[in-house]
Amino acid sequence: MDMLAIFGLQVFMSVVLCSLLAKWFLAPWLKEKTQRESLFWLTLPHATRHVGMVFLVPAVVSPSLPHGFAVSTAYGDLAAGVLAMLVLIALRSRWAGTTTLVWLFNVVGTMDLLNALRHTHAVSHLGAAWYIPTFLVPVLLVTHVMIFAKLFTKAARLELQSAKHTTCPAETSRLRQGAFHPDLWAPGIVVPATARTRITVPVDHMASRPQYPAPATASTHVDLPEGSAVEVVHRGYVHGSRAIRFAEVRAAGRST
Repeated sequence: MDMLAIFGLQVFMSVVLCSLLAKWFLAPWLKEKTQRESLFWLTLPHATRHVGMVFLVPAVVSPSLPHGFAVSTAYGDLAAGVLAMLVLIALRSRWAGTTTLVWLFNVVGTMDLLNALRHTHAVSHLGAAWYIPTFLVPVLLVTHVMIFAKLFTKAARLELQSAKHTTCPAETSRLRQGAFHPDLWAPGIVVPATARTRITVPVDHMASRPQYPAPATASTHVDLPEGSAVEVVHRGYVHGSRAIRFAEVRAAGRST
């Protein structure tokens, strides 16, 4: 078996392994997370892509490594790594325009990997960098595909399109007093709870859409002890020209 065949076999087997692990373990775990959290964890490995700059280090790769391949791969990885860092910050800080930034990173990152893999003539000159395309790149490719899958879901688009939300004192006061208006329940709002507060989230269900079963109750109730809080993790989506409004909350730990 020649060098190129070994390279192709290693890349293929690594992609298969990563895909199986993602299906068996990562995907089920991410289902328990919000879309924003899922994208954060899927993007995290890409923040290490500055390691691709080793293609410009003579002591790591063969001196005969094609210069064009080395430069495009190294700086492509660096650009993808910088974009990944920005995405992580945007997701954590809930920047407006996060959706566009995630799309930009994912397209640039994917194209960079595919561009590097097409340069089969450089395989015999990789030197110690051999392990990057054969073991690290498959992890990155699988996570890129998973990010695209998340971006194409309606819930992800709506959640990421929402600007940064905070709970101002007036909103906190109204929520504590039980003035629960659907417009106050936007993703990212953390609601402090008083002693044994029952948080009631209104649900507007559209009976004219039979494909969406009516909820068992008209509201979601969450009993919380004093000092804890709930965070709204998703609210509403649009089907065609008709809006279906609902809210989903989760425990958010201790309030500050």
